Amino acid sequence: MRPQLSLEREFDQLSWIVEPEQWAQECPLFWEELERTSEGMFAGTLRLPGSRTSSRVTLKGTVKADAMSAAAELEIVSGAPLGGHVTLHVDALERPGWTRVVQERDVTFAPGLLHTYEAETLTYWTKSEVACLALL
Repeated sequence: MRPQLSLEREFDQLSWIVEPEQWAQECPLFWEELERTSEGMFAGTLRLPGSRTSSRVTLKGTVKADAMSAAAELEIVSGAPLGGHVTLHVDALERPGWTRVVQERDVTFAPGLLHTYEAETLTYWTKSEVACLALL
């Protein structure tokens, strides 16, 4: 799943969305809380659509930014009922005042309800979260 948005907003207004600890604060649709635990490590509580309970999830990876681009490239290292990778890129476009946001998720779910509806759950989670963050 890889939605891509081009928005008529300055890069500086959107670059913050690659910071995982901002996801729960600014758009708590799925992340009940998410915080940096050490360099390159994040832990939080995730509640996905269709799930009866929240799951404790640990992410490991990099978050980096410069004047024209920002990116988070994270691996889900623990957290039943899922595993995989999450990436979020924000790039200033050549057209002044325009920014591209690309979110990519390669996630697998453990057997059960979420696994049965894996494509639907992943689509809803990805599209809803990127829209919420990018359109604040």
